[in-house]
Amino acid sequence: MHDTATIVNIKTAPAGRGLDWLVDGFTIFWKNWLAWIGVTIFLIILYLLSNLVPVLGTIILQLIFPVLMGGLMSGCRAADQNSGFTFTHLFSGFSTNFSQLLVVGVVYLSGMVVIMAICGVMIIATIGSMESMMEMITSIQDAVTQNDLNRLFELIAPIALNILLVTLTGLALYLPLLVLVWFAPALIVLENMGAMTAMKASFTGCLKNFIPYLVYGVIGLIFTIIATIPLGLGWLVLIPMTIASIYLAYKDIYQK
Repeated sequence: MHDTATIVNIKTAPAGRGLDWLVDGFTIFWKNWLAWIGVTIFLIILYLLSNLVPVLGTIILQLIFPVLMGGLMSGCRAADQNSGFTFTHLFSGFSTNFSQLLVVGVVYLSGMVVIMAICGVMIIATIGSMESMMEMITSIQDAVTQNDLNRLFELIAPIALNILLVTLTGLALYLPLLVLVWFAPALIVLENMGAMTAMKASFTGCLKNFIPYLVYGVIGLIFTIIATIPLGLGWLVLIPMTIASIYLAYKDIYQK
């Protein structure tokens, strides 16, 4: 494994690359579109199956997702080098630096547990006791029955503000966790880094490229809306594009 002293130079990409990563991601997808759609369908099914097993299914999926992403990063490199992307690339992370990829999964899962615990405590503190919650529900029902809009607003407004506060807090805590693991699978598999080194490099790389990633986020949101319109079928293209965009950003930011 590389140590922190031998991390490749972390560069700052131009703002416009945020768009290019997604657009060029489509090119990588299109080279082997059938295999990519197969992988995407498998990932969607895997996600749905994980929800059938409460808690345990989600835990297992969170743990192995960086392993699957590591394999897909290897597949993106193969496609980029015209060696061909195949369905089997998805599982190659289980045989390449598996333990380091799993560490990323453990860190991500642990971070999610902490975030959910903090948000849960905030919600409980907001709601109060079960008796207080029932009184609030009764008051809201009475206001609706009496068509007292002013009273209804007075009751609902604090709840809405608290929900907004919890949501923003969760998002503020999640973003650092996300950037910590964003490039980690690619760096572990393609640069042979250890998990901790890779996550540190991922965090630094994302921070140094805040502007292109701001563009990336805005364009990604637009693409998400477009992909959702045709009964969600656009996600069969958007998911591979997004995965490939991570690889392309990795090339811009970390490769010499």
